[in-house]
Amino acid sequence: MTLFGLRLSDGPAAVGHYFVGSAGSVEADGWAFKFNTPASARIQGSVQYSLTRARWHGRADGGHLAAIAPAAIRTGDEDLHDLTSSFSADITETSTRVFVLYRLNSGYVRSNATLDRSGLDGRFELQVNQAIPVAFAGTRWEVLVGLRNLFRDPADPASIYDELLVVRPPKRLVGGLLVRF
Repeated sequence: MTLFGLRLSDGPAAVGHYFVGSAGSVEADGWAFKFNTPASARIQGSVQYSLTRARWHGRADGGHLAAIAPAAIRTGDEDLHDLTSSFSADITETSTRVFVLYRLNSGYVRSNATLDRSGLDGRFELQVNQAIPVAFAGTRWEVLVGLRNLFRDPADPASIYDELLVVRPPKRLVGGLLVRF
C-alpha cells in the first residue's frame, strides 16, 4: 500500500514524502465485461464492470497504519465492484485528441482516518494532446496536458489492489512536448 499526505510525529516534516507498507497476502479472482464503440469511430467510449472476490490470508503491517488508515488493513473475504468508463475523441479539424477515464470502485481506502472499512470512491484521468504546426524531418509535434489522481496507469498489468490501497493520491498536472519520429 502507498500512503500520501500523512503527518507523523516521528516522520519527515517535508511535503512530498509518502509511505509504503505491506498489505499482506491475498488471493483474488473475478470476471469482467466491457461495452465499447468500434475502434475506427471518431469518438470512442467504453464502460467496463468487474467483480473481484478476494480472500486475505496474511496480515498487513500494523503500527501507525491502524491509527492513520484503518481501512487499509484487510482481513477475511471481500467483494470488489468496479465500474470504469472512458471516452476519447479525435478532432481532426483541430488536430486535437482528448481522453477521459473515470474509475468507481467499492474497495478504495478512503482518506478519512475514522473510517475503518473500505468504501465507494472514484479516481480520474484527463489528457489533451494538441498538434502544433512544426514540420521538421518528418516529425510530428504535440503539446500534452494531463490531470489525474489515478495513481497507476490502467493499461499496465497490476493487481486490483495496486490502485485501491493508495491512500490520498496526489492530483498530478503533467505537461510536455511530444515529438514523434
